[in-house]
Amino acid sequence: MAVSLVTGAGSGIGRATSRSLDARGDAVVCVDIDRDAAEDTAQQLHQSMAIGADVTDESAMRAVVQDAVRSFGTINNVVTCAGVGGGQEILDLDLRHFRRVMEINVLGTLITTRVAVEHMASHGHGGSIVFLGSISSKIASTSRSAYAASKGGVLMLGKVLAVELAPKRIRVNVVGPGPTITSMTEPELSNPRVRMMWESRIPLQKVAEPSEVASVIVFLTGDESSYITGAFIPVDGGLLAQ
Repeated sequence: MAVSLVTGAGSGIGRATSRSLDARGDAVVCVDIDRDAAEDTAQQLHQSMAIGADVTDESAMRAVVQDAVRSFGTINNVVTCAGVGGGQEILDLDLRHFRRVMEINVLGTLITTRVAVEHMASHGHGGSIVFLGSISSKIASTSRSAYAASKGGVLMLGKVLAVELAPKRIRVNVVGPGPTITSMTEPELSNPRVRMMWESRIPLQKVAEPSEVASVIVFLTGDESSYITGAFIPVDGGLLAQ
């Protein structure tokens, strides 16, 4: 049985990923800043635990890893889904917003990875880490400077760590969703005109369900992807192919 730690497990792609990993037979450590949301996810799974923690707090995340190892013996996979969005044009950009997005999306990903790797490397069994990136790291759109910059950082962080951690047999890959129906995107995608605009641009003519992104994440944490590291895999209905 593999043990998988998922941040942002309380909703959206994090919750869908937790469910898919559970369906594969993994024990899932559900981490979210909202403990109740993490608990809601964990209660839907067969073998799991819920932990409330802020991914930007290194001591808290180190305690998460310690609790997970105490309960399940090890950690094989890490999936970093915790993140925030929001859009502001440059002249209206609140620097506090920019700092918050960068801290949660980039620093939170780094901290989660570092504390997990401390355990994974010391036990020598390797493992898989998947970052939740975005097609916003590849294409520009207005009012997305904070979010796009943060996901660009996540993408390059993933590439660097893939090379750095390869000798330890730890693989690192980045999944890049396109427009996906989650609580974070619901305010935007619930507008029929906005949703129609996106669907008209996407070759498959639909926005993604969280489960469609989760299935790719599950693949990247499995034996079938044992020779894949340092990759960016868009899950975007063909949007970046144009």
